[in-house]
Amino acid sequence: MRNNVVSLRHMCLAAPQHSPRRSNGATQSATGSRHDKTSKGATHCPQKWAIRLAIQGDLRFLSHHDTMRTIERIAARAELPLHYSQGFNPRPTISLAMPRAVGIAACGDMLVLSLDEPIEADPLLGRLNGQAPRGMRFDQATPLSGRKGPQVVGARYELELSESQVPVVKERLARLRAHADWPVQRVIPSKRNRRTAETYKRIDLRPLIGRIDLAGRVLRFMLVGISGLWARPAEVLGLLDLSPRGDLARTVRTHLVCDRQTN
Repeated sequence: MRNNVVSLRHMCLAAPQHSPRRSNGATQSATGSRHDKTSKGATHCPQKWAIRLAIQGDLRFLSHHDTMRTIERIAARAELPLHYSQGFNPRPTISLAMPRAVGIAACGDMLVLSLDEPIEADPLLGRLNGQAPRGMRFDQATPLSGRKGPQVVGARYELELSESQVPVVKERLARLRAHADWPVQRVIPSKRNRRTAETYKRIDLRPLIGRIDLAGRVLRFMLVGISGLWARPAEVLGLLDLSPRGDLARTVRTHLVCDRQTN
Protein backbone atom coordinates (compact mmCIF):
# COMPACT_ATOMS: atom_id res chain seq x y z
CA MET A 1 0.00 0.00 0.00
CA ARG A 2 2.80 2.42 0.88
CA ASN A 3 4.52 1.91 -2.48
CA ASN A 4 1.22 2.47 -4.29
CA VAL A 5 0.62 5.71 -2.39
CA VAL A 6 4.15 6.96 -3.11
CA SER A 7 3.73 6.14 -6.82
CA LEU A 8 0.36 7.90 -6.91
CA ARG A 9 1.85 10.93 -5.17
CA HIS A 10 4.56 11.22 -7.83
CA MET A 11 1.97 10.82 -10.58
CA CYS A 12 -0.18 13.62 -9.16
CA LEU A 13 2.78 15.97 -8.86
CA ALA A 14 4.53 15.04 -12.10
CA ALA A 15 3.07 17.82 -14.24
CA PRO A 16 5.38 20.79 -14.82
CA GLN A 17 4.56 23.80 -12.74
CA HIS A 18 3.32 26.85 -14.62
CA SER A 19 4.63 30.06 -13.11
CA PRO A 20 3.41 33.48 -14.20
CA ARG A 21 5.89 35.59 -16.12
CA ARG A 22 6.26 39.22 -15.23
CA SER A 23 7.27 41.79 -17.79
CA ASN A 24 6.70 45.54 -18.17
CA GLY A 25 4.25 45.68 -15.27
CA ALA A 26 2.05 42.87 -16.57
CA THR A 27 1.30 39.40 -15.29
CA GLN A 28 1.00 36.33 -17.50
CA SER A 29 -1.27 33.55 -16.30
CA ALA A 30 -0.83 29.80 -16.71
CA THR A 31 -2.85 29.95 -19.93
CA GLY A 32 -0.42 32.37 -21.54
CA SER A 33 -2.81 35.33 -21.58
CA ARG A 34 -1.57 38.63 -20.20
CA HIS A 35 -3.44 40.61 -17.55
CA ASP A 36 -2.43 44.22 -17.04
CA LYS A 37 -1.99 45.54 -13.55
CA THR A 38 -4.87 47.51 -12.15
CA SER A 39 -4.64 51.12 -13.28
CA LYS A 40 -4.84 53.97 -10.83
CA GLY A 41 -8.35 54.58 -9.63
CA ALA A 42 -9.60 51.22 -10.94
CA THR A 43 -10.30 48.08 -8.94
CA HIS A 44 -9.85 44.61 -10.39
CA CYS A 45 -12.17 42.04 -8.82
CA PRO A 46 -11.35 38.46 -9.79
CA GLN A 47 -14.17 35.97 -10.15
CA LYS A 48 -14.14 33.82 -6.99
CA TRP A 49 -15.57 30.30 -6.76
CA ALA A 50 -16.33 27.87 -3.95
CA ILE A 51 -16.02 24.33 -5.32
CA ARG A 52 -17.08 21.18 -3.50
CA LEU A 53 -14.31 18.61 -3.68
CA ALA A 54 -14.14 14.84 -3.11
CA ILE A 55 -10.88 13.04 -2.27
CA GLN A 56 -11.09 9.26 -2.07
CA GLY A 57 -9.10 6.08 -2.57
CA ASP A 58 -5.33 6.26 -2.22
CA LEU A 59 -5.40 10.05 -2.66
CA ARG A 60 -6.66 10.35 0.91
CA PHE A 61 -3.07 9.66 2.00
CA LEU A 62 -1.79 12.85 0.35
CA SER A 63 -0.70 15.56 2.76
CA HIS A 64 -2.34 18.98 2.68
CA HIS A 65 0.70 20.42 0.93
CA ASP A 66 0.72 17.73 -1.77
CA THR A 67 -3.05 18.08 -2.22
CA MET A 68 -2.63 21.81 -2.89
CA ARG A 69 0.19 21.20 -5.38
CA THR A 70 -1.92 18.59 -7.16
CA ILE A 71 -4.87 21.00 -7.46
CA GLU A 72 -2.60 23.75 -8.79
CA ARG A 73 -1.36 21.44 -11.52
CA ILE A 74 -4.87 20.31 -12.38
CA ALA A 75 -5.92 23.95 -12.80
CA ALA A 76 -2.85 24.65 -14.96
CA ARG A 77 -3.53 21.63 -17.17
CA ALA A 78 -7.16 22.74 -17.48
CA GLU A 79 -5.86 26.11 -18.77
CA LEU A 80 -7.97 28.10 -16.32
CA PRO A 81 -7.32 31.87 -16.22
CA LEU A 82 -6.06 31.74 -12.63
CA HIS A 83 -5.65 34.92 -10.64
CA TYR A 84 -2.15 35.29 -9.18
CA SER A 85 -0.93 37.11 -6.11
CA GLN A 86 1.39 40.09 -6.42
CA GLY A 87 5.02 40.25 -5.34
CA PHE A 88 8.31 38.60 -6.23
CA ASN A 89 6.88 35.06 -6.02
CA PRO A 90 3.34 35.22 -7.44
CA ARG A 91 1.17 32.21 -6.66
CA PRO A 92 -2.31 31.24 -7.86
CA THR A 93 -4.95 32.29 -5.34
CA ILE A 94 -6.16 28.79 -4.49
CA SER A 95 -6.97 27.57 -1.00
CA LEU A 96 -8.74 24.78 0.83
CA ALA A 97 -11.23 25.95 3.42
CA MET A 98 -10.01 23.42 6.02
CA PRO A 99 -6.95 21.13 5.92
CA ARG A 100 -7.72 17.41 5.82
CA ALA A 101 -5.93 14.96 8.10
CA VAL A 102 -3.79 12.44 6.21
CA GLY A 103 -5.71 9.19 5.70
CA ILE A 104 -9.21 10.68 5.87
CA ALA A 105 -11.32 10.62 2.72
CA ALA A 106 -13.58 13.57 1.93
CA CYS A 107 -16.71 13.97 -0.14
CA GLY A 108 -17.71 17.52 0.79
CA ASP A 109 -14.53 19.55 1.16
CA MET A 110 -14.30 23.07 -0.21
CA LEU A 111 -11.83 24.61 -2.62
CA VAL A 112 -11.75 28.38 -3.15
CA LEU A 113 -10.10 29.77 -6.26
CA SER A 114 -10.06 33.08 -8.14
CA LEU A 115 -10.07 33.61 -11.91
CA ASP A 116 -9.14 36.64 -13.97
CA GLU A 117 -11.75 35.87 -16.62
CA PRO A 118 -15.43 34.92 -16.15
CA ILE A 119 -16.51 31.33 -16.73
CA GLU A 120 -19.69 29.38 -16.12
CA ALA A 121 -19.96 26.68 -13.45
CA ASP A 122 -20.44 23.67 -15.75
CA PRO A 123 -17.44 24.39 -18.02
CA LEU A 124 -15.33 25.12 -14.93
CA LEU A 125 -16.15 21.75 -13.37
CA GLY A 126 -15.74 19.97 -16.69
CA ARG A 127 -12.26 21.34 -17.26
CA LEU A 128 -11.14 20.51 -13.72
CA ASN A 129 -12.56 16.97 -13.76
CA GLY A 130 -11.07 16.38 -17.19
CA GLN A 131 -7.58 16.75 -15.70
CA ALA A 132 -8.17 15.29 -12.22
CA PRO A 133 -6.53 11.98 -11.24
CA ARG A 134 -8.59 9.00 -10.13
CA GLY A 135 -9.84 9.58 -6.61
CA MET A 136 -10.33 13.36 -6.94
CA ARG A 137 -13.60 14.88 -8.15
CA PHE A 138 -14.94 18.43 -8.35
CA ASP A 139 -18.68 18.26 -7.71
CA GLN A 140 -20.30 21.68 -7.40
CA ALA A 141 -19.24 25.27 -8.09
CA THR A 142 -20.82 28.30 -6.42
CA PRO A 143 -19.80 31.90 -7.25
CA LEU A 144 -18.73 34.01 -4.28
CA SER A 145 -19.08 37.74 -3.76
CA GLY A 146 -16.76 39.93 -1.75
CA ARG A 147 -13.11 39.47 -0.94
CA LYS A 148 -13.52 37.31 2.15
CA GLY A 149 -13.95 33.62 1.52
CA PRO A 150 -16.24 31.30 3.46
CA GLN A 151 -15.17 30.37 6.98
CA VAL A 152 -15.68 26.80 8.21
CA VAL A 153 -17.74 26.57 11.41
CA GLY A 154 -18.31 22.81 11.47
CA ALA A 155 -17.09 19.55 9.94
CA ARG A 156 -19.12 16.33 9.71
CA TYR A 157 -17.55 12.87 9.76
CA GLU A 158 -18.76 9.29 9.33
CA LEU A 159 -17.27 5.90 10.12
CA GLU A 160 -18.87 2.53 9.40
CA LEU A 161 -18.08 0.17 12.28
CA SER A 162 -17.69 -3.57 12.24
CA GLU A 163 -20.22 -5.73 14.07
CA SER A 164 -17.79 -6.33 16.93
CA GLN A 165 -17.10 -2.61 17.36
CA VAL A 166 -20.76 -1.57 17.75
CA PRO A 167 -21.34 -2.74 21.36
CA VAL A 168 -17.97 -1.36 22.46
CA VAL A 169 -18.73 2.08 21.01
CA LYS A 170 -22.26 2.07 22.45
CA GLU A 171 -20.91 1.42 25.94
CA ARG A 172 -18.18 4.01 25.57
CA LEU A 173 -20.65 6.65 24.35
CA ALA A 174 -22.90 6.02 27.36
CA ARG A 175 -19.94 6.45 29.71
CA LEU A 176 -18.83 9.65 28.00
CA ARG A 177 -22.27 11.25 28.21
CA ALA A 178 -22.24 10.71 31.96
CA HIS A 179 -19.21 12.99 32.32
CA ALA A 180 -19.07 16.78 32.10
CA ASP A 181 -15.75 16.88 30.26
CA TRP A 182 -13.88 14.66 27.80
CA PRO A 183 -10.18 15.37 28.38
CA VAL A 184 -7.35 14.29 26.08
CA GLN A 185 -3.61 14.93 26.13
CA ARG A 186 -2.50 16.56 22.88
CA VAL A 187 1.13 16.31 21.84
CA ILE A 188 2.61 19.74 21.04
CA PRO A 189 5.84 19.42 18.99
CA SER A 190 8.61 21.91 19.54
CA LYS A 191 8.62 24.69 16.94
CA ARG A 192 12.21 25.80 17.52
CA ASN A 193 14.03 22.50 17.69
CA ARG A 194 12.75 19.14 16.53
CA ARG A 195 15.11 17.42 18.93
CA THR A 196 13.53 19.14 21.91
CA ALA A 197 11.21 16.92 23.93
CA GLU A 198 7.53 17.19 23.03
CA THR A 199 5.12 18.84 25.43
CA TYR A 200 1.53 17.91 26.23
CA LYS A 201 -1.58 20.04 26.52
CA ARG A 202 -4.82 18.98 28.19
CA ILE A 203 -7.86 19.70 26.02
CA ASP A 204 -11.53 19.14 26.79
CA LEU A 205 -13.13 17.78 23.63
CA ARG A 206 -16.74 17.98 24.79
CA PRO A 207 -17.39 21.61 23.69
CA LEU A 208 -15.52 20.92 20.43
CA ILE A 209 -17.82 18.03 19.45
CA GLY A 210 -21.16 19.49 18.39
CA ARG A 211 -22.82 16.10 17.96
CA ILE A 212 -21.89 12.44 18.16
CA ASP A 213 -24.25 9.50 17.71
CA LEU A 214 -24.41 5.92 16.51
CA ALA A 215 -27.08 4.89 13.99
CA GLY A 216 -26.88 1.18 13.37
CA ARG A 217 -23.26 0.58 12.44
CA VAL A 218 -22.54 4.16 11.33
CA LEU A 219 -20.82 6.50 13.74
CA ARG A 220 -21.44 10.17 12.95
CA PHE A 221 -19.90 13.17 14.66
CA MET A 222 -19.61 16.87 13.98
CA LEU A 223 -16.67 18.97 15.08
CA VAL A 224 -16.95 22.70 15.78
CA GLY A 225 -14.22 25.26 16.27
CA ILE A 226 -13.95 27.55 19.28
CA SER A 227 -11.53 30.48 18.97
CA GLY A 228 -9.53 28.58 16.38
CA LEU A 229 -9.31 25.40 18.45
CA TRP A 230 -10.60 22.18 16.86
CA ALA A 231 -10.82 18.59 18.00
CA ARG A 232 -8.90 16.14 15.83
CA PRO A 233 -10.75 13.15 14.36
CA ALA A 234 -8.11 10.79 15.76
CA GLU A 235 -8.76 12.19 19.24
CA VAL A 236 -12.48 11.54 18.90
CA LEU A 237 -11.81 7.96 17.84
CA GLY A 238 -9.49 7.54 20.80
CA LEU A 239 -12.28 8.56 23.18
CA LEU A 240 -14.32 5.65 21.83
CA ASP A 241 -11.50 3.10 22.10
CA LEU A 242 -11.17 3.02 18.31
CA SER A 243 -7.87 2.91 16.46
CA PRO A 244 -6.46 6.40 15.67
CA ARG A 245 -4.74 4.84 12.64
CA GLY A 246 -6.68 1.91 11.21
CA ASP A 247 -10.15 3.33 11.88
CA LEU A 248 -9.00 6.82 10.89
CA ALA A 249 -8.20 5.53 7.39
CA ARG A 250 -11.85 4.38 7.09
CA THR A 251 -13.27 7.71 8.27
CA VAL A 252 -14.89 10.07 5.76
CA ARG A 253 -15.35 13.81 6.13
CA THR A 254 -18.78 14.17 4.57
CA HIS A 255 -19.39 17.92 4.70
CA LEU A 256 -17.96 21.27 5.74
CA VAL A 257 -20.43 23.74 7.25
CA CYS A 258 -19.60 27.35 6.42
CA ASP A 259 -20.71 30.74 7.69
CA ARG A 260 -22.14 31.63 4.27
CA GLN A 261 -24.28 29.69 1.81
CA THR A 262 -22.15 27.57 -0.51
CA ASN A 263 -24.45 24.52 -0.83
